[in-house]
Amino acid sequence: MADRRILFCRSGGGLPGIEIHLGCWLALEHCGIHATHLQGTSAGAIVSAFDSSEWHPGDAEHLVRSLHVDDVVDYRAAWKLRAAFLANICSGEKISSVLRSYLPETWGAYTKPLAAWATQAGTSRRINVFRDTIAHCPVEAVEMSSRIPAVFPPIRGSDGLYYVDGGMRHNLPLPADWQNYDEVWLIIASGAPSNTDPGRTVLGNLLRVFRHLMADQILDVLEEVNGAPNVHILWPRIETPSMLEFSDSHELIERSYAEAMAQICQPPIIVPDERRPAPTIIRTA
Repeated sequence: MADRRILFCRSGGGLPGIEIHLGCWLALEHCGIHATHLQGTSAGAIVSAFDSSEWHPGDAEHLVRSLHVDDVVDYRAAWKLRAAFLANICSGEKISSVLRSYLPETWGAYTKPLAAWATQAGTSRRINVFRDTIAHCPVEAVEMSSRIPAVFPPIRGSDGLYYVDGGMRHNLPLPADWQNYDEVWLIIASGAPSNTDPGRTVLGNLLRVFRHLMADQILDVLEEVNGAPNVHILWPRIETPSMLEFSDSHELIERSYAEAMAQICQPPIIVPDERRPAPTIIRTA
């Protein structure tokens, strides 16, 4: 059992996705399920970086509960009035400061193999940026993966190219060799918006389109693995707030924990036979 290869693939999901991933991680920990290998995009890359550097999920939960939205989101002055003239509405400095304060800065501190996926801005290629040929340090690689376009500025890597959020191209990062793992856990913290009504603001509509694109990628992955005996799916069915919001109570952690526990104990069967905002779930008896 000690040499079992267990892969966690964590999706993007904005700031709420961090809380959802934490709830799922706590549930997996409670059930004695630990990753040996990690793949992550955006929020999933952030949580996977803590996992790879041997943080306990309870300690990561304590850290996130100490944060509020103003600790990680730094809107540029009067951005709503200047939106037509700005390339991005946030500087990204606050979230960068948090990550650099708590994640290790050396590559050797990440003991579980990790792939953090970003989108190469100039070519739209999906790239694993968790390597020193692209990122100046591991934390920068995680930042690259979570830089939502038009919200945060892109990051220029050590290769001279710019990188943005991996959710644009690889929102649920399943590697090509997924069948070689004893267990694969697809951990999904994002989905389609809860309704189809247009948003009230330009930013709201842009983020809504972004979420639809991410959901479509998830369905493609679920179709690829459908019926595979080594694949398990955790997808808390939770309506999430804006991609840039934390709730003061951080209740998404408890809700996703409860949902993940129910799915681990009574795993759903995913039937993605029709293209829709979320797949049909049929629970086993």
